[in-house]
Amino acid sequence: RNGLAKYGTDYSKVDKSHLQQEVNRLEESLSLERVALTQTRDELLNEQQRQVTNDEMLVSTTLAVLNRTNEALALEQAKRASLEEKIARLEKLLVEAEKEIQRLSLDPIRKAQSELQTVSPPLT
Repeated sequence: RNGLAKYGTDYSKVDKSHLQQEVNRLEESLSLERVALTQTRDELLNEQQRQVTNDEMLVSTTLAVLNRTNEALALEQAKRASLEEKIARLEKLLVEAEKEIQRLSLDPIRKAQSELQTVSPPLT
């Protein structure tokens, strides 16, 4: 319409070849715009796909690290449980050893007392 404004409302005076040139120019411009938009769209889609791929790789790597961390944690927990079990057994053995030491250290005293009583009866 802007191209026709200079002709007023009497379209009979319009130069048809000039109008065709204007239509051709506009169609060519529109075609170039479509190509540019298509290229921009394709570039954006490619960039988005690259970003999705990068995100997927990051998630995959994070999950692998998390799995290895969980495996290491499970192994450490098993080691800890084993150590706690060994400590409990050692503590039990220590209590038994202390009792045995006490019994052995009291045995000679009791034995001596017993021998004294057999040699000389208690005084009354």
